[in-house]
Amino acid sequence: MEQQLRKILSSSDGQSHSVNSHLVEVLIHILQNKPERLYENFESISAFVKKNTFNFKELKSDTEIGKMQSRKIDLSDWSEECKKLFAKFTKTTEQGFKVVVQPPGLGIFSDLLKDNQILQMVGVSFGEEETMRIQLSLRNLMRSSGAISMRFWGKIYGREKDYYIAEGLLENAGREDIPRPKGFEKRGTGLNKFTYWVTESILEDWVELPDVTPQHIQQARQIKKIFTGRLDAEINSYPIFSGKERHLLRAQIARISSACIIIPKGIYKTNEEEPTQIDVDEEASVPGFEELNSDESWAHYHPYILKAGRATHAEPEVPPGEEVDLEELKAKQEENDKSVDRLRAISEDDPLQGEEKSWVISSIGDTQVYAAKPPQEGSVTYAVTLVRNLRWPGNYTVYKGGRWVNFYLGYGVKKTDPTFVPISPPDVNADPDDPVEQPEPTPLQAPEELESDSEEEKKDEEEEED
Repeated sequence: MEQQLRKILSSSDGQSHSVNSHLVEVLIHILQNKPERLYENFESISAFVKKNTFNFKELKSDTEIGKMQSRKIDLSDWSEECKKLFAKFTKTTEQGFKVVVQPPGLGIFSDLLKDNQILQMVGVSFGEEETMRIQLSLRNLMRSSGAISMRFWGKIYGREKDYYIAEGLLENAGREDIPRPKGFEKRGTGLNKFTYWVTESILEDWVELPDVTPQHIQQARQIKKIFTGRLDAEINSYPIFSGKERHLLRAQIARISSACIIIPKGIYKTNEEEPTQIDVDEEASVPGFEELNSDESWAHYHPYILKAGRATHAEPEVPPGEEVDLEELKAKQEENDKSVDRLRAISEDDPLQGEEKSWVISSIGDTQVYAAKPPQEGSVTYAVTLVRNLRWPGNYTVYKGGRWVNFYLGYGVKKTDPTFVPISPPDVNADPDDPVEQPEPTPLQAPEELESDSEEEKKDEEEEED
């Protein structure tokens, strides 16, 4: 009977611990900690020891691992959403039937797959599969929106969700019957020349952002905010932002585009009739690789944003019944808020505090210049030029072989100069030592006068002389 009990207690049933070893660990715990009310808490002590005891498990062999059933992941819903990107273009007939027809021709549509190959060389990429899904989603967006041009602007991170952003140019100026705030630039002009769409997932529908207003631009310059990923989220900030996250997102996109989207200098020229517009210079050619390593060879593409939150000055308001010289009012506007050339070089931008310039240009790859393969003429290089803006972390402009791409991947927050921090005051001095007690300088009663030692010595000397 005793042997049978020992056999049962020492059996482990394929585990690393047995009842006998567990009782030994419980007794050791009791001897070391000496808990109170041992009889009442014995079950709790046993459960505590069992939970906090290291349980060693031997590694399984390859044969056992091969026999294990893999965890199945249901990807049916995700696969169905991906198939919609490849859906054929259909049209509803008068009878209500959907028929497959030839899709309409697209306008200017950037090849994101080729852009991704250039971006990969500087360490920025979504991967080939995700890039293909973005390309197909932008194609469907361009067909549904009727845009004449479309490109992938970039991605802005959020605390909860991220924003994929598409930039397009609509042929129609938009609805003018919608009430607009003071100083608003109508769609197709100024900061509202391009229209932007966002989505939190490429497999979901795109949402068109509202047009930007001068008030939102001015307020966005005064705050710094990390996006949540919800377009209807409230903006709690000081100073107050009079809009929701969709309006702040649109304002930040306008600011980033104006400051970061650049082109090789000389490709565009200013329109003679309208200085705020630019045209392609057909006679110009793309500068070479060595020339583009200088900030003098790059220029801004979007117009400069004035202090008023616009690309151009608004028409001055004239009070009714008063005769005012409009040219004089416009001159005052220009004096208080000076305009900047649209095709200004990036070398003219104000540098960050502590930095020599606000842009960093670097070459990545093999910078050796080779002779072009016949029948081509000239020379070629296989390196890429990377241009980054220090004021807007996350901006990338990459150039290779006559092709360049502007891309943004960040939080949409501007890096400003360090704020002034006053010098802290010196440490507070320690408390002084307590003074020693002294006799009262003006007592109520005069103290008894005591003869000094010197006087007593004089008396003793006189007595000795006598």
